[in-house]
Amino acid sequence: MENEYIIEYKNKGYLTIWWGSDDGSIIYTVEFQCYFIEDGVFEALVIDSYQSIGDTRLSYQLTNKELKETTEIVEEWFYNNDECI
Repeated sequence: MENEYIIEYKNKGYLTIWWGSDDGSIIYTVEFQCYFIEDGVFEALVIDSYQSIGDTRLSYQLTNKELKETTEIVEEWFYNNDECI
């Protein structure tokens, strides 16, 4: 099943993306900081990634696929909302 990513704008240059496991019991979260490089070019860096099960938060290593997908989403979001950087 494909992940359905939810984007949450935090503040200037910061964005969080989260998604749930197939059964909804685990929430995966990735926090990004995005930088303006040059006209129309942005770079997104992972600040933190973790999974939440109830009130417990554990460090989570992103898969290559998740890292690629979420980074592309963040860079595209800031490209379309460049006033937020």
